[in-house]
Amino acid sequence: MTATGLSVTIAAILWGVATGWHVVTHLLALVRHRKPAGEPPPASAFTIVAPMVGDGDASAAYVSALVDLAKAGAEVLICVEEYDDPAAERVTLHWTYLTGEMPPLLIGRANVSFNPKVNNIAKGLETASRPLIVVMDSGSLLRVPELRAMGAMINERTGLVQGLKPPRGARNWAAEAECTMLNGYSARMIFALDKIGFQAACGGILLFSRAAFDKIGGVEAFSIEIAEDQSLLAAMRIAGLRTTVADVVPAFPRPIRRWSDIWGRQVRWARLRWLMAPVTVFLEPLLSGFVSMIAALLAGPALLPAWLDWTSPWGIAAIVLVHWGIWIGAELLFLFGRGLHRSWKQVPCIVLRETLMLPIAIHALSGRDIKWRDVDVVGGWRAQRARAANSGGAAA
Repeated sequence: MTATGLSVTIAAILWGVATGWHVVTHLLALVRHRKPAGEPPPASAFTIVAPMVGDGDASAAYVSALVDLAKAGAEVLICVEEYDDPAAERVTLHWTYLTGEMPPLLIGRANVSFNPKVNNIAKGLETASRPLIVVMDSGSLLRVPELRAMGAMINERTGLVQGLKPPRGARNWAAEAECTMLNGYSARMIFALDKIGFQAACGGILLFSRAAFDKIGGVEAFSIEIAEDQSLLAAMRIAGLRTTVADVVPAFPRPIRRWSDIWGRQVRWARLRWLMAPVTVFLEPLLSGFVSMIAALLAGPALLPAWLDWTSPWGIAAIVLVHWGIWIGAELLFLFGRGLHRSWKQVPCIVLRETLMLPIAIHALSGRDIKWRDVDVVGGWRAQRARAANSGGAAA
């Protein structure tokens, strides 16, 4: 085989694998769980631990959703680090307006982890008095039926149910781009991997039983890995408990976003994947829509029927249109099937996302630090592991 023939073959294989993976994962992500047997637990069986930092976390819609859960019987514990945190003032304002009562605020910062979020939720986890515990990121408008449906998936063998928080309601281009990244990519991959027995941490909503929480060692289990959701996932596996992803997708309004925030978050997550599962950082750009489009342009002229000059402008345009038609069509099918945010603006944003896969990976590989809320979580995680190793060696 000549060098040209080898290049064409490699390009054709790359396009086939990347496009096949793209289509298959979208189809897998549409598969839903069987409805659990038995009646879902009542709202009174749940404790909702809701950490907040800053006034942006205490939106009126989010506090209203927490009030609805509390009125249904759930125990709601709102965790704030400082008395003068704007979140405390705003949640008090909204809660008292809706209920006429003071909110269930827990104020203070523990010192149990390098992770600032874990230090915030620790008091809520220790205070929780119900058999089922939910740690929920701010902004997720979780409703009572969705909460109960998630609770029905917990049993003796399943210790953790994760809930996604796919954004919706985009009103600017940056928010639309975030929807394609979190819905068409992250949510799709998490749903698809769940269906084939693999688990990826998805943050948003973490539901587990008190029995499972005690079995994995309590709040310390949230700091095994860099991210608290990945830590909890790992702790459940170590304890021999299953984990799964719920089909419910609570509303998560994100109308206005900034490009700098979108870029920073994607780089931070890519850097986290580089530390936790390095191969994914190489596979993501390699199997991206942009790289596979280049592969199609290289292989197409040699393999497609000769009824059109595929190297001409019309031929190149035809290859590009067919390629993106397959990629965008599969994604829109998934978005409609799962009831996620979709609009005509998603079409160019999908192309943008696939084009940015390579720059994001390169930028992620350019450093090792991950700053979150001005805290070097990677440095803290490594220091914690070193202390654990030293204490283990000393004990031996």
